[in-house]
Amino acid sequence: MKLKLALLTITATILAFSAPIYAKSKTPLNENSLLNSLGISTQPSYIDHIAEKSGVFVGIGAATNKFELKSISGTLLLGYTQFFNKYLGIRTYLNYERVPSDYYGGLNIDLIYDIFQGEKLGFGVIVGSSNGYIAFPNKEEGFISQVNAGVSFSFDGGHNRLELLARIPLNNTTFKTLPKATTLYTFSYTYTF
Repeated sequence: MKLKLALLTITATILAFSAPIYAKSKTPLNENSLLNSLGISTQPSYIDHIAEKSGVFVGIGAATNKFELKSISGTLLLGYTQFFNKYLGIRTYLNYERVPSDYYGGLNIDLIYDIFQGEKLGFGVIVGSSNGYIAFPNKEEGFISQVNAGVSFSFDGGHNRLELLARIPLNNTTFKTLPKATTLYTFSYTYTF
C-alpha cells in the first residue's frame, strides 16, 4: 500500500511540474513527450536496431598453425549473422583456409556475445563449432570437427568486425596415418552488409 502511494505521489509531482510546459505548447501530453521534457530520450540509438548488426557478411584474414612468419597464410569467410538484440547473435558461414601445410574448408556456426556495445565500438566473445574437410600435402585428407573460440572487436555499430579465433580440433581425421591436426589461429576482418 505504501509503495502504491509513493508511486502515485511521484507521478502526480511529475505531472504537476510538467503541466506548465504543455500549457504553452500545442504538443499533446503523452508518455513520450513527458519523458522527452524530463530529458529522457525515447528514441533508440541506431545501435539498438538489430538490422545494424545482422545480414550477409564477407571476410578475409590470416591463418596459421604455428607462430612463424613462413607459416602464415590466408582465410576467406562468407555467411550470415542474425542478432537477437544488440548483444547476442548467431552466425553461420563457410570458410576456406590455406595454410602452407594444409587446406581446410568448413561449415561453421558461432554464438557471438558482445559484452560491451557502444554506439561506435564494441567488444565480445565468440564460441562455436566448425566441421569440414582437411587435406595435407602428403595427399592424405579427411573430415574434422573443431571448436571455435575467440574475441571480437566491432566498429561502426557492428558493421565492421575484427576477430581473433582459435579452431581447436575435437577429433583426428578419418585416416589413422594422417598427422594429428593442430589448433589453427585466424585473425580476420568481416564486413556485414
